[in-house]
Amino acid sequence: MSGNQELSDWVRKEMTVERGDALVKAKERVAKLLGVTAAGEVEFRIAPESQAHLRAPDKILLYSLGKLYAQIAGYAQDETVANAELSTNLGLPRGTVDRTLKDLREAHLLNPVREGAHALPLNRVLEVLTDIETKLGT
Repeated sequence: MSGNQELSDWVRKEMTVERGDALVKAKERVAKLLGVTAAGEVEFRIAPESQAHLRAPDKILLYSLGKLYAQIAGYAQDETVANAELSTNLGLPRGTVDRTLKDLREAHLLNPVREGAHALPLNRVLEVLTDIETKLGT
């Protein structure tokens, strides 16, 4: 067996991950912060006084994280969140949502999927979750 084949086999055995591995690792932590409805919406399980520690970007990222789980459960068609959905379900003014989404895209924390719809990249899930937990003191 050549060195390249050995390395290839090792990578397949030791380094290959499944698409949802980050979501599996984070599931218990996420469940303490939010839930998902059968309609595919995300609801925070955070006490209102604790939510006061979260700013618009945190709320949008947390909602986007929940949408990933809603899609896996089959409650949402895909993992995207629409600008209007964020404004309505988070109670944020549309201007705040649009400006915050622009900032989150520029920081590569959200990916634009189509006009007016964004998704949290899987490789940012644990980072986003840890940051929010830190702000909440959990």
